[in-house]
Amino acid sequence: MTRGAPTALVTGAASGLGAATVVTLADLGWAVTAVVHETAPPADLPAEVVPTDLADPGAIAELVAGLAEDPRVLVHSAARFHRAPLGRETSTRLQQDLAVNVLAAGHLVGHLLARPAPALRRVVLIGSAGAFHGATGLTAYAATKTAVAGQAVALARELGPRGITVNLVDPGPLDTPLAEVRTAAWRADAARAPWPVPAAPPARVAALIAFLAGDGAANTTGAVLGADGGLLASATP
Repeated sequence: MTRGAPTALVTGAASGLGAATVVTLADLGWAVTAVVHETAPPADLPAEVVPTDLADPGAIAELVAGLAEDPRVLVHSAARFHRAPLGRETSTRLQQDLAVNVLAAGHLVGHLLARPAPALRRVVLIGSAGAFHGATGLTAYAATKTAVAGQAVALARELGPRGITVNLVDPGPLDTPLAEVRTAAWRADAARAPWPVPAAPPARVAALIAFLAGDGAANTTGAVLGADGGLLASATP
């Protein structure tokens, strides 16, 4: 890490929006710790890469305890996603989805604030327009992302007195490997929109995340910022 640079902790950084956020913050001079689930770090990621199973609270505690510096910003982009018909979900899968998509953020914040000299000032959680446009077989994913929306507002209220902002970014269709799994669902939603809603490059949404991480967003907290190309607006009666 670059000494004296602002520091950020970004989860889900192996690919897609998480990786784009790492690159965007690094280009702005941030020193980034990238949390990935894979044991082999992605090539050329401008960050210190730490493999961690975010479904394991003990692993999260070890991750935070091992940080060389206290991050000023936490971006929780990690998410589990799978398709299963209603009633075919296994309890193990549901618990893992909930653990990674929702509970991990609370564990991370709690451990970061328990450090001797916490520097945390910004938390950015990643939701999804899919929480409100869930397609068949995406019940668990939509439920977890809806929970993230409530979590963001609750954390904003709880952490506001400590000078910490918490905001939610709701991406729509993204040009990422995860989005490929739900391409048909996104196309069906986009086809109903009165204007084109193409899949966005992750860097475009990462720029919004970087703004929320910076000083310019000091007065923005508890906000839900759509980055869905107007998908939700187009569906409003």
